[in-house]
Amino acid sequence: MAGGAIQATGNAHTHLAGEAIKAPVRRTYMTLDGMRGIAALCVMLYHFSPFLTPGSTVLPKAYLAVDMFFILSGFVISHAYDTRLSTKKLGLRNYSLARFIRLYPLYIISIAIGAGYYALRFMIDPGQGNNVHPQSILLSAFFLPELGNRALYYYNPAAWSLFFELLANFSYALFLPRLNNRMLLGVVSASAIGLILYGLHHGSLDVGMEASTILGGALRVTFSFFLGVLIWRHRAHIAIRIHWLAYVLPVAIIGVFLPSVESGSAIYDLFCVMVIFPAVIYLGSAVEPSPTMHGVFRLSADLSYPIYVLHTPLLLVVGGALTVVMHQNAMSLAPLSGLLMIITVLSASYIALKVYDTPVRRYLSGQLKKTR
Repeated sequence: MAGGAIQATGNAHTHLAGEAIKAPVRRTYMTLDGMRGIAALCVMLYHFSPFLTPGSTVLPKAYLAVDMFFILSGFVISHAYDTRLSTKKLGLRNYSLARFIRLYPLYIISIAIGAGYYALRFMIDPGQGNNVHPQSILLSAFFLPELGNRALYYYNPAAWSLFFELLANFSYALFLPRLNNRMLLGVVSASAIGLILYGLHHGSLDVGMEASTILGGALRVTFSFFLGVLIWRHRAHIAIRIHWLAYVLPVAIIGVFLPSVESGSAIYDLFCVMVIFPAVIYLGSAVEPSPTMHGVFRLSADLSYPIYVLHTPLLLVVGGALTVVMHQNAMSLAPLSGLLMIITVLSASYIALKVYDTPVRRYLSGQLKKTR
């Protein structure tokens, strides 16, 4: 799900002294940027449900936002690297380091927050048990999942999707020379069959966070990521300035996450992932918001990753702080506890983006360029 504002370079014709000259034009995909930010907010609200509306779930289908992130990731990665990798202008090593630089700085902070919370909780109240597990911290530090009875990433459960995204990113680059459209369609079709069978057996697509459902997570990312690559290769090449549709599409995503479906949940999930999301993203790649709103859409894209990667560890911190200060469970303070969590996550995400993530990535990217 990681990525900044999506841009592309195409060809346009300008006229100078009566002669047509080809000049590069920067193509933006601002509508897709808006979708990513909205989806990240929906995931946060979904996970904050016990502190907002105890006994019910906010946006019950928001776990499907991960599949939309995977499709967008395939689109963005293809846009940014397809030409450079296929023409050998960028090697596999530097590509891999670039992807790692994009994800790791905020990710490792999220692990530190989660582990730090459990360490502090044990120091304050040893009766709650010691949940600081050195092996979990070590594995997480190397971005590796823990194949046990706990979540793949104990100190930040949401990080499971980042692990799968990195695997998809590397697989894409490794096999790109042989990944023509026919091969790509075969990968998407085969993974679609596997995802349908797995989803129907499991009862939904809410899988991948734990070792017991790791196969489901692998199928989710394989289908959606490479579908995103396929969409990019067949994208609409002309931006359509239908401003109102650019606002409707990101908001429409919220409607997909609203239903509370029990009977036929897997069918609903599969329909969203295989029909609705691809259609919305393809259409979103062709329409653009008004230029005056580009800053808002770009900020939405920039904040999507910080919100996603920080919200679950910060939930622990805010919930724990409220419990200590108020002497009662944070869920009993709903919805105020949930609102405080939202404010904290949004504020921390913006500060982390501006003060830490952007400067660190800029520095590391600069060092990487020196090695080329």
